Amino acid sequence: MIVEFMNNRKIKKLSILLFTIILLASCGLTSADEIVIKATNTNLPDGRIALFTRSRKSGVIIPMDTADVKNGSFVFRLDKAKYPQSIMVFLEHFNAKKNERRAFQFMTNQRYKGGGVSTEGFMLEEGLTLDGSLSEDRSYPIRNGVKSIVVRVNEQLKKGRQTQACYNDTLGFMPQIGTPSLTKIDKIKEVIKKHAYSYHYLYGLERRIGEFSNENLLDFFRCLDKELQESETGKRLIAYVKNRKSVKLTFSTALPNERGQPVPILNQDANYNLIVLWASWCGPCRLEIPSLKALHKKVAKQYNLSMVSVSFDTDKSAWANAVQKEQMPWQQLVINESINVYAKEIFQYGGYIPTMLLVNKKGEIVKKMVGYDEKNNLAIEKIISEGTIAN
Repeated sequence: MIVEFMNNRKIKKLSILLFTIILLASCGLTSADEIVIKATNTNLPDGRIALFTRSRKSGVIIPMDTADVKNGSFVFRLDKAKYPQSIMVFLEHFNAKKNERRAFQFMTNQRYKGGGVSTEGFMLEEGLTLDGSLSEDRSYPIRNGVKSIVVRVNEQLKKGRQTQACYNDTLGFMPQIGTPSLTKIDKIKEVIKKHAYSYHYLYGLERRIGEFSNENLLDFFRCLDKELQESETGKRLIAYVKNRKSVKLTFSTALPNERGQPVPILNQDANYNLIVLWASWCGPCRLEIPSLKALHKKVAKQYNLSMVSVSFDTDKSAWANAVQKEQMPWQQLVINESINVYAKEIFQYGGYIPTMLLVNKKGEIVKKMVGYDEKNNLAIEKIISEGTIAN
């Protein structure tokens, strides 16, 4: 009887344990191999929501997953193995019944020119949750039958430490805050050391890599966690440090033209080469083009001057459209990834356009002009007409 009683008690305990496991599993416990992003108790209408990222180099959209929105809730379950690094991700909601598309703006703790700063995304990490009513910030007229609405998110987003580090950025690494000067090396090192786990700061270093010396970059890099140092981005950063001293502008340095064919930047047969750094989205760059046309017409043949425009556009279609519209009668090239990372070494590029570089017959940069100024053309004309730097 005692043995039978004990067996019954064991069976009962096992039954309770099994029931508990099943119950917990049904409540949505997260697997260690998953990254879960979800929303609860929001006022999003029923529909579909997409999660995506963008290439940090080209800005091209990379789809990740889609989910149903039901009663203001949705959930994404992502394979953690596919995303070894925390990356910036974005949401877009679509309500087919009303033909409404919703984009999201997330408020950060940043301030810029006296106002708050928002961003379209958050860092991919476990535990991100949208919870609560969301406000519609603004909407745009119906286009192609679809109404666009911007949803503002503030305290409704439960953030992880990767997103918190991004939103609390004190160095100005967020692209939305422009390109502030990063000259306080001790301050940068202090912030990176405090956020040694932050992929946001690692990406910021890679994006602005040309602004630092090798010594400073290695100093910052040693402050990062081992996981970040051994990441794909970390390995690229170290490779850059090792190779940068050997990279410079030569007569064999080439970039793709409008047909995608590699073309040397410098014309070895010319007495002078004038390189114009620009982009289709740069207002001063576009304002400068008429004066560049006048300069080309006046001195190109007379002084054997070869001109080439190098665009820093990441949107190749925008670049092609601008080239077609502007009709510049000299060589048009566009930056690629392998050259862009060494832009400082090749073009003495400090991140500002338009920039003009005058190169002598030896391939040496002898004059650099930053910004649009109508007097730049006169200065170029004077230098080459005097013939003091041709050799």
